[in-house]
Amino acid sequence: ADVVISAIGPSRAGGDSRSGLNSAVTSALIPAMESAGIDRYLTVSGAAVVMPGDARNLTGWWMRQLVRLRYPGILKDRQDEHALLLQSELNWTLLRCPLIEGEDLKSSPQVSLRTPGGFYLRAGELAHFMLAQIDDPQYQRLGPFVSSH
Repeated sequence: ADVVISAIGPSRAGGDSRSGLNSAVTSALIPAMESAGIDRYLTVSGAAVVMPGDARNLTGWWMRQLVRLRYPGILKDRQDEHALLLQSELNWTLLRCPLIEGEDLKSSPQVSLRTPGGFYLRAGELAHFMLAQIDDPQYQRLGPFVSSH
């Protein structure tokens, strides 16, 4: 294997019932990947995760507030996952996504390092973008916001 792609996370219906899942998986994957000589890691995260360089517009601010109020355990887990990645030597990309809808690819998604572009993302657009990132160093060790037009 050359890359690990993770889309593990709580379902919309599951809410906080799976808090800690992402940080637990990532903390197990980091040493396993390093041991196997795999250094590329792509993971789906949430648009409410804060990273250096963020300059959220009103949409991004509201999105974060809603998640903080509704899913504080999931947000903490996602922030913990980011902290683990920062400490690792992996070439990771943390894809910060809003609500993911089960729709096909219609166009290329909006991508920003500063603020979320919208409140939802088509699953087909996420998949297309993730696959393009396997060999593209543009967003390595960064957390781009990805959303649909």
